[in-house]
Amino acid sequence: ALQQSFDEAEVGSTEELSEAPPTSTRYLSTVDIESMGVYFECQGNGTATCAIHAINNLAQKNTVSLTHLQAAESRVALLQRGGSFLAPSGISVPSAKGGDGARTGWFDIEALKLASEKHAGHMVIETEPTPDFARSAGQKFVTAANEESDGSWFRGFLVYECIPGRAMHYWSLLRLPTGGGWLKLDSLHRDSDKSLGHRCEFIATDEELAELYNSNKDYFKSWLMRWYPVVDKMKAREGLKGLLTEGDVSEEDCPREATLNAVLRDNHWIPSAAAHTLLVDSVEQVAHMSQALCLVVTSSVAVKVLRTTGWDWDRAVAQLNGVLEERRPDGTMDQAELKQLAQRCLATSKWDVHTASIVMHIVNSYACAPAAAAADDDLQLIVGCVNSCERDLEKSQLAYKLLRVCSGLQE
Repeated sequence: ALQQSFDEAEVGSTEELSEAPPTSTRYLSTVDIESMGVYFECQGNGTATCAIHAINNLAQKNTVSLTHLQAAESRVALLQRGGSFLAPSGISVPSAKGGDGARTGWFDIEALKLASEKHAGHMVIETEPTPDFARSAGQKFVTAANEESDGSWFRGFLVYECIPGRAMHYWSLLRLPTGGGWLKLDSLHRDSDKSLGHRCEFIATDEELAELYNSNKDYFKSWLMRWYPVVDKMKAREGLKGLLTEGDVSEEDCPREATLNAVLRDNHWIPSAAAHTLLVDSVEQVAHMSQALCLVVTSSVAVKVLRTTGWDWDRAVAQLNGVLEERRPDGTMDQAELKQLAQRCLATSKWDVHTASIVMHIVNSYACAPAAAAADDDLQLIVGCVNSCERDLEKSQLAYKLLRVCSGLQE
């Protein structure tokens, strides 16, 4: 039921949970868990399977098995020299022997990342263990999810702890749909726990979540505890597509899946941050780079100027200054038109900043129509020239001018 509420968060649930979450922070009984429709896995006594349950409890379904984690760990061992059991960086590995210090989910975090992405479709994000939650990466994820109309892309946190005197352990903090609180889902029932209810706890507010984080600040300082944000990969992509649509990017111009994934990865899989990269940072970069290209003097132009000045350096420099002055942007486009043209060049160039910068420069320099009104066919033609010339500025310009001449002769 809880998984269904995640799946339907975007359009509104057609079937409510069998019981609403509590209104205040408290431990949950088995009856509470069942009545809320929460998927919860617990580990048997003496087992070391907490990593499996932590991932599945975040996914709210059975997605990862011991076999999956073992395969992922073998993959990590091939990629990282030095054994298969590797603690997160900064952690000293305790002995595998010794009663209370026995392994409890003793899997490398990199193995969990691989298994989670492959089998659950969830990205486990690497972040620094900052002692203050308000300054942590975790706070950025919470804020971003709360600010978006559908923050269900953010599943919560995979928590790692290596507290002295206790077994190394993984557990989960699940963000409820629409930001309706949090569930602490701990698969391990320790001897000190007085009831099964101590495994799960409802956390009512983000402020109380921050208090839980800050209460462990000494462990964060020593890298003995980590909160890894976990993101639903598919929902993050869909969230980014929605934000691009709001930014006037048509479905036809929307970046391909590989590009969306790359931009999301560069922004820790936060859709709003990725959208800002594409719609603001990249657009500004294209506009600035296209202007910078006006100052580029190709070798053919330099040779031509030197020849006409008798290879006199001072005269050549003076003449080049005149050439550059002629290239000065005319300033007829306002900022809104510049932004729109840069975004169109990006979309036509499959969101490659380098290609789009050359395209915009050629549009400003050679296109027959006013730059702001450049036809889509003309943009496509220029992109074809740039790609065919392997993004060589001089060759791209010559190719486009040649095609323009040929087109004029045909007419």
